[in-house]
Amino acid sequence: MAWLAAPLLALAYGPQFGAAAGLTAFVAAQYALYSTAFGFGVAIKAADRMRLLWVVRAVTAVVSITAVSVLVSWGGLLGAGSAAVVTGATYAAGVLAGYRRMGRDGAAVAES
Repeated sequence: MAWLAAPLLALAYGPQFGAAAGLTAFVAAQYALYSTAFGFGVAIKAADRMRLLWVVRAVTAVVSITAVSVLVSWGGLLGAGSAAVVTGATYAAGVLAGYRRMGRDGAAVAES
């Protein structure tokens, strides 16, 4: 879908937005990371381990704020896209680690 970004952005919002198409690769990567992590987050919720999930969310928020602050000043708009990917990767790694921890702690989790 990212390869259609420039013409779709230009069609929907005008030609001046076609230049923002480079960001769609970052958005697609962030979306893929969040989509991969979604099931693990749901499993953590289902196991009633919300405290663990909130810790992951808090760490992700700190990493996100730091990444935006550093990467936007370094790379502008592409830095912002990079920060989005860093945020998605942090959340995905956090919920995966939390899910694995639940399994080690004896929570009712099916091994795959």
